[in-house]
Amino acid sequence: MRVLVVEDNLLNQEVANYVLVHAGASVDFASNGRIAVSMLGENAAQYDAVLMDLQMPVMNGFEAARRVAEIAPNTPVVM
Repeated sequence: MRVLVVEDNLLNQEVANYVLVHAGASVDFASNGRIAVSMLGENAAQYDAVLMDLQMPVMNGFEAARRVAEIAPNTPVVM
């Protein structure tokens, strides 16, 4: 499984990485919603799920989730 974690807090990124890697997932990170949307726009099919923080700089999780739904409607977004 390949997961995109959208999180601006480095400690939270480390915790998510630890848990997901030990569960057998491959993990990529985006530090805000705009970066996540850009990453998904390049190849949305590469991710099985997106874990999304709600409060981030540049583009918050609510707006990013709306855009992800347009780009990759079959990719689940967990907020």
